[in-house]
Amino acid sequence: MKTFLASCAALLCATGVARATESAHEFECDTPAGHSSYWSTTISSKKVTITGTVTIKEKREHEQWNPVANVFLVSGDSGGALGLQIYTMKSQGDHLLLGIAKPHADLEPPFAMLPGDTTTIPFSITLAGDGKLTVTAADKSASTSIKDFAAEKVMLSCSTGDFHFASVKIH
Repeated sequence: MKTFLASCAALLCATGVARATESAHEFECDTPAGHSSYWSTTISSKKVTITGTVTIKEKREHEQWNPVANVFLVSGDSGGALGLQIYTMKSQGDHLLLGIAKPHADLEPPFAMLPGDTTTIPFSITLAGDGKLTVTAADKSASTSIKDFAAEKVMLSCSTGDFHFASVKIH
């Protein structure tokens, strides 16, 4: 009987942990031009899915920094980041660009462009056990492969604007 009760207690604790990981997170990321902010949480899985929305409340101007909202997986070993970037560039007019950031790599061309007046962008990021990263934002998708990437954190960050991350779930 004691073994049965201990097993039930362990199962309830494990279930509670699973539910806590999947609870929705929110982050109000409001930064002055030329500044950044972030929120992060640790994870412990080689495969992970992150879903949620980013609302763009205000894009600010700075001579060196572009407005950007990021949803990243961060490696503990190298500190490299992998994930979604939503950003603007003066050279692209009033468009929002969607890109995939890779660890220690230069910014690659965006995989999609959205109208500049887009305000809320639903997103999904999945890192599979084989290293395939699939990013979907506003029904636009792209994928890439990354080898030996051990994600230890999920990070939401922004710069040079006011962004609201909502209903962010980590599975």
